[in-house]
Amino acid sequence: MKKITLIIFFFSIINAYSQYEEHIPSLVEAYFSPLSESVSNGINNGWYNTAKPHGILGFDLSFSLNMIHIPEEALSYNPNDLENYTSNTTSLPNIFSRGLGEILSQTEQVQYQGPNNSISTLNIANEKYFSPKILPIPVLNGGFGIGKKTSINFRYLPEKTISISNLDSRIGLSTSLWGAGIKHDLLQYLPAGNLIPLGLSIQGAHTSISNKINSYAEEFNLNINTSTINLIASKSFILFTAMASIGFNSTKSEVINYPNVLSYVLFGFPATLYEDGSFNNGDFNYYDIKFDRVTEFRQNIGVKFNIAIVSIHLNHTFSKYPVTTIGAGVSIN
Repeated sequence: MKKITLIIFFFSIINAYSQYEEHIPSLVEAYFSPLSESVSNGINNGWYNTAKPHGILGFDLSFSLNMIHIPEEALSYNPNDLENYTSNTTSLPNIFSRGLGEILSQTEQVQYQGPNNSISTLNIANEKYFSPKILPIPVLNGGFGIGKKTSINFRYLPEKTISISNLDSRIGLSTSLWGAGIKHDLLQYLPAGNLIPLGLSIQGAHTSISNKINSYAEEFNLNINTSTINLIASKSFILFTAMASIGFNSTKSEVINYPNVLSYVLFGFPATLYEDGSFNNGDFNYYDIKFDRVTEFRQNIGVKFNIAIVSIHLNHTFSKYPVTTIGAGVSIN
């Protein structure tokens, strides 16, 4: 009889932990997706400042600072929007407003309906420690002409530490990226296109971003792959070029090697946290979590000032996460 009781107790523990682990993908995506979406919006800026591609032997090299504006509604998520979740609250903090958080104090109850209609309750912290307004991302851009009124573009950022907030010293975020793109003139296909006093091009690019996040002596990756396609029109004057474009972004993100110990802090999963910041043995499981693809339209306006071969550019993108880009570079057409 004791053996049977022990076996039942053992499997009840396994079932409890498996129910907790069921929560992880949806909650992790809701918590971290604002970071991946905002970064992808920012990084899709700065690819172009004019519709005109380089001629053969033409090139440009520029430095851009993409300043991503974080709207108020991006500082929280509604647990009732997640499949199989219900709660009396409609707002819980995410990576922007809570970072990687403190151990639970003020909480909200969130219910999860699992297999066989089983119900489990999480006590999720609802404090918002900070509200960032701007997330800056610097990028080095380059491009060169390959003929046929076509330019190839590239960009690169070596691993760089970026601060979301200075209020939680346990968070470390380092970002690196690479990207490539192409811009092609469309007026050459129009009758008398060379007589039209505008530039008109199609542009496409892809960027791969790796974000290393460190917390509680654990490191995991938030990888972002984002693409953009844009229709660009521009008009050149003596000292400057005015530009406008419309297009869309498509982003696919995933968390690699996510430690479930972090869920004990963020989502109220039970665990023992020691004074040195470590967790009790047996809590260490790791997950690879893929986020849903996100696609959105974007509109961009900008201006580039030309002083001999030196240029200064400024543009703004209207999207869910608006982006203001400023930069400077050299260009020879």
